[in-house]
This record gives sequence, C-alpha cells and structure tokens, in this order.
Amino acid sequence: MFEFRSTISGIPCIIRVIHYDKYIPASVSGLPEESYPAEGGTSDWEVLDRLGGRARWLEQKLTTNDRERIDEEVMDRMENLCEEE
Repeated sequence: MFEFRSTISGIPCIIRVIHYDKYIPASVSGLPEESYPAEGGTSDWEVLDRLGGRARWLEQKLTTNDRERIDEEVMDRMENLCEEE
C-alpha cells in the first residue's frame, strides 16, 4: 500500500491508497479491430490520522472538492510511481 500526507479541513492526515487501476488511454488509430476504449484510472483510498489509525471522523468532513483533490493527487502520485518502476 502507498501512503502520503494531506489535509482535510486544515487537519493533517495520511491518505492510504488501497487499490489503484492504472489509466490506459483509448486507442482510436489504425484498423477498427485494433481500437479500444480507455480503461482504468480508478482508485480506492482511506483517511488515516497522523499516527496511522483509521480516521472515519475525518472522512466525514470530506467535501466534494477534497475528494476530487485527493483523487487527483492519488492518480498523479501512482502514475509517477508506476513510471519509476
């Protein structure tokens, strides 16, 4: 599992990535039978307190903007991690 530091409502926390599907862009060039739709680009994560314990109370404070920001950060960090391997 991969973890990184973040904040929710100004409160420091840790985001733990539980599951990640790498984004694979669609292919629309070439023969029709060689084309395929985009896949992946999904993740599941949970919020931990600064000591690493599950913080459901802090998850309840997540706004739509927080979720979008964390989703984007998870994707960016995981893509970078996959590129390094």
